[in-house]
Amino acid sequence: MAYHVLIGGESRDCQGVEDISKREFQHTSVTFIGVAYERLRSAGVARAQIITVVQLQEYLGVQMAGETGAIDTGIPKTYYRDNRLRVQEKCQRLLAEGGADYDGKEANPGTIWKVLLGDTAGSPGKKVVPSNATAVHFAVYSHGNSHSTMPKEDDAPDGRCHTSGKFVEWYFNMPHPVTDGSLDAASRYVALGNAKHPKCNFYATHLRALLSERFRRRPGCPVVGVLNYCRSGGTASFLASPFSNTAHWPLLLLVSSQSDKDSLVSGLWDAWFQVVCESLNTDASANKLKALFADRDAFSPTRELKLAGRESPLEPPPSTPAARSASPLPGAAAKRCRVGGNWNPDSPPGGPATPVRLSTCFALAELRYYSENVFELLNLIKTRCYPARILSLDFSFEGTKVGDVDPWHVDLKAAVLDWHTRKQNQLADLQRRYKSGEAFRFLSKGAASRFLPCDGTSRVKGGVVFWSGAKPRLTAQQARLLEEASTPFAVELVSVTTSDEACLETVIKHALDNDIARPAAFHGSASDILDLPVSLLFATH
Repeated sequence: MAYHVLIGGESRDCQGVEDISKREFQHTSVTFIGVAYERLRSAGVARAQIITVVQLQEYLGVQMAGETGAIDTGIPKTYYRDNRLRVQEKCQRLLAEGGADYDGKEANPGTIWKVLLGDTAGSPGKKVVPSNATAVHFAVYSHGNSHSTMPKEDDAPDGRCHTSGKFVEWYFNMPHPVTDGSLDAASRYVALGNAKHPKCNFYATHLRALLSERFRRRPGCPVVGVLNYCRSGGTASFLASPFSNTAHWPLLLLVSSQSDKDSLVSGLWDAWFQVVCESLNTDASANKLKALFADRDAFSPTRELKLAGRESPLEPPPSTPAARSASPLPGAAAKRCRVGGNWNPDSPPGGPATPVRLSTCFALAELRYYSENVFELLNLIKTRCYPARILSLDFSFEGTKVGDVDPWHVDLKAAVLDWHTRKQNQLADLQRRYKSGEAFRFLSKGAASRFLPCDGTSRVKGGVVFWSGAKPRLTAQQARLLEEASTPFAVELVSVTTSDEACLETVIKHALDNDIARPAAFHGSASDILDLPVSLLFATH
């Protein structure tokens, strides 16, 4: 039986101080745990297979205290009431089925250690991952950060103590401190001198020690972890370093941001749980995922997976029996295929349709992540380059105010989304169409009088400019007039900083590499974890 562990964290200063009147109004993780729990249950995962670590009832108690006036924070009581109702709605199923397994002061780093290792000492009768679990899927939603390993008076010599893994301790926050000695041994290898609340932090070193012990006890039990917190890539980088000796671990670790980036709200969390739960909710959902791949022109994700210095690109599942039989799956995974709807480890390759693999799920979650967070990237692009000749033009469309629809935004969004699905020519093609005058056309005043009214037009001196994206709305007569009487209206993309022509692909790649939180996946490069089916995470026996 597979087990799922949902861990909701918070910082000590925000939700762990003893005086509850000094706690923050909002909680960073409670509702995300509730939504993930609902998705797992709706996908068929039994309540007994899910373990939750989050201060749900404790947080609701604080909201009730504010609502009744038991605490006075200056925040209106109605705000506390509305927020309590919102949290209860998001966590409705979790509350109805008993609430969090570990709440209040049990939401601490030591609980994570004991639950994932199956240690019941000191907590008899509490749910933990049992020793006979067939797979473990754990997910953390919290705040994350890093601090220097160097003494405060002698910080990292290169001045990059928060981005260079050589001088950094990576961690995520839990609201309450560990109260027993469960982390004492692992903490001996953590430089805690610069930590503000060391007993509330779960460090990359702790995770490395925890996973090492898990795989020592159960070397063949796969583990999939989702780390959704700021700078979570630092934890993965630590595990990926050669000295960590993790290459043979059956481990897939997903992170929501790079080691020096803050994660987006919801970030990878929502995208992952949507995709992974859809993939097995019904056969139709799995087919929908495969159909999505069929439309993506040999999609491959934007990130490569690296662990212990080796690289292995994610690829979509083979789409034909011939491709499947030739697929270079490592080790025993080469023998696996779906037979009669079940996963059969003894079936030969080239059998019936392949299952939805873990690699597929991450690739689709990554695609969904970029689709749902595209506006952050669009805004960055717009601060670095702009279409000079149309920047001041206001285009009209039926049913909207003049200027409300921006053709540049519409074109850019479509090209960026296509670029994320690896249609690499889309960005260059957009820039070419703008520069050649294909994207915008000019009609003189005489032709414009016969052309108007028409969507996608902007009046300029001597005539109108027409945006080609509105062509589907033209009448047959307008289309002929456009073909016969219009001339190219060239639009150059200009760099904000240099006023020279900007390369759109370069601008986007720079933003992705330096400014945008990007999800990534790390795995044991010598294991076959990527080729395992998602159904392994949902095994009920």
